[in-house]
Amino acid sequence: MKNILLVISFLYTSLLFSQNEIQNQKKDSISALQEVIVSSKIGVTQIEPQKIRFNTSDLASQNGGTAGDILKSMPSVAMGGSPNHNRDIRLRGLSNGYTQVLINGKNSGISGNNRETVLDQIPASAIEYIEIITNPSAEYQGDGINGIVNIVLKKGYTNSTLKGNITFMADNADGYNGSLSLSQQKDKFGYIISYDRLQRTINNDKFVEKINSKNGIYDGTQLTNQLEEKTFLNENFRLNTNFGLWKNAVANAGLNYGRQLEVKDKNIDINTTKADESFKDSSIRTEPETKDNKYFEYIFDIKQTFKNNGVLKFAFNYLDFEQPKTKNINIQKLNANGTFSGNPTLQEETEMLKDNNYFGNIDYSMPIGKNNNLKAGYRLASLNRDLDNSIATFNHTTGNWDTAQTDDKNYSFTENTHALYITDEFKWKFFKINGGLRMEQTHLELESPIDAIYESRDYTMWLPNLTAQFNLDETQYIALGFGKRVRRPAFQDLNPFIDNRDPLVIKQGNPDLKPEYSYNYEIGYLKSFERFNAGVNIFYRDIHDLIQKVTTEDDNNILYEKPDNFAGAFLKGIELISSAKLTKWWTVNASYSYFESEINDDMFNGDALKDQVKYTAKLIMDFSLPQEFKVQLIGNLIGPKPSPQESEKELYFVDLGITKNFLKNGTFMLRVSDLFDTVTKQKTKIATNSVTYETENTQGQIVSAGVKWNF
Repeated sequence: MKNILLVISFLYTSLLFSQNEIQNQKKDSISALQEVIVSSKIGVTQIEPQKIRFNTSDLASQNGGTAGDILKSMPSVAMGGSPNHNRDIRLRGLSNGYTQVLINGKNSGISGNNRETVLDQIPASAIEYIEIITNPSAEYQGDGINGIVNIVLKKGYTNSTLKGNITFMADNADGYNGSLSLSQQKDKFGYIISYDRLQRTINNDKFVEKINSKNGIYDGTQLTNQLEEKTFLNENFRLNTNFGLWKNAVANAGLNYGRQLEVKDKNIDINTTKADESFKDSSIRTEPETKDNKYFEYIFDIKQTFKNNGVLKFAFNYLDFEQPKTKNINIQKLNANGTFSGNPTLQEETEMLKDNNYFGNIDYSMPIGKNNNLKAGYRLASLNRDLDNSIATFNHTTGNWDTAQTDDKNYSFTENTHALYITDEFKWKFFKINGGLRMEQTHLELESPIDAIYESRDYTMWLPNLTAQFNLDETQYIALGFGKRVRRPAFQDLNPFIDNRDPLVIKQGNPDLKPEYSYNYEIGYLKSFERFNAGVNIFYRDIHDLIQKVTTEDDNNILYEKPDNFAGAFLKGIELISSAKLTKWWTVNASYSYFESEINDDMFNGDALKDQVKYTAKLIMDFSLPQEFKVQLIGNLIGPKPSPQESEKELYFVDLGITKNFLKNGTFMLRVSDLFDTVTKQKTKIATNSVTYETENTQGQIVSAGVKWNF
């Protein structure tokens, strides 16, 4: 079963090409050659030079989902988080820190510990489309070595009368989602207002076998059984308005509110044996945990168009984001006969992350003649994070809670980046070239009062970019790209605080980390026929000052993790993308991507980058049936992670979506996630004195049904 997607992705492209090669070239689905824009859209996938776009309206199998659910179906994408909980993106085989996520072309700042955007907090119903841009121009923020993901929200503003829709779906795992949206445009004023609510229950079971050794000799086994019940509730409210100010000037103002309440309850059994298989120790552990994340985002922008067709834009947005967490830990040691051994260890952890982030930009673009367009601007990104963390342990002797550290601020992070950029785009007949240069000056401050650490430093990055597109005719192009991009250290990786909450894994950040930077090279080709298209992208990333976590292990089988900078690494890969309209009622989209990486440092002996997957394959089939029935099947194959230090087996699953229109404005929706219930993660971790095998199962197969009504 798991190889079906890979075989189809390879074979169906060549079969269709031979069938369609002699057909007439399509004239009306792509732009004319003299406009220097060649693109193709068949089914779900719209392909442009170094850009892939998915419209949410084309993804019936992800109705009622989140931004992460949409992204998991896009080419070269794997998602992070527990199985079936698509929290953050891993593009082109690398971890979440290598991709920058924007909302409406701007940084939103809704981030976790690794600068990753929390995608499961953005409802799919609010999204118009998502695009992946692998070689963004110099006007975009320099973060994201693998490129950027731009999530474009619905605007409304198209009707003088009030329009809207209401949706509700429920599933077989005590979950549901609903949304209400209203929009209107009258004269110089328009608005869209929406509310989304989603509840999901995701139970996750994990089994871990850790085989210990000492001086190369077997020293016993530790078995861990973990049962996790997790429920999260998302709420999103959005108000966005546009209004005319004066001639050729339009302003937009908006408010976004989001909340994610996550409740987890872990029950963990740990049993350890000695080298002779006799009893060593045993414990049972419970960890109820609650997170209640809330954010408010305020948005304002103005656009002024001048007589010479020049455009001036000003934009500002502010994010207030709080992420409180409480966890209660109960650890009870057991004797060999299963009876309690002494009093339990009782701990209470409290944590508060506070983000206050500011983003601003001023952009001016001006046409020069018929074939040239100049753009320049200034960008500000101000990230400010405070962490308050407290751990209290119950003293059975005194009957009091002893706090290991105060509730005062114990880590603060401030990063202000000022950027200037200039780009120039030249178009002539079959040729288009865009060149640009971006200068980013960053001031970074880190403070850890508990560790008496204060760091302050400045650095400047010069980030050139060049893309060229050659249209061979109206149906095919070759695109070339070069750029320099950045990956800044993760928030938590810079935190010097020693995290020993897990006594078997001790973690610590490194405030001296430098940002990674990469020289990126790309070449792409697309050919479009009337009912078929095929494209290929080849890319190479030359990474310097690589950030990797170093894991060591002592004689007691305790692991220590700390990130550091290393000489560098490379990532290379190839992407094959194709679409075909097989019949009037059957459309197919497929992609296959292959990746290789290697760390150029003696310490890693040619190891692959951490979290790098070997390949991805996606197959999307859409069927338009009689009586306005539509069926969609999406197959996903995520290849293994080849790193010897931490490898992971391939993952595969299939999603199903069915829609049926009724009356004039109604749509019935059915969605089945993980149709064949195959979502299982299997990992192997190799350390100095141990080998760990981990299997993670989740409730992947979830059936949802509901209706949507437009009015």
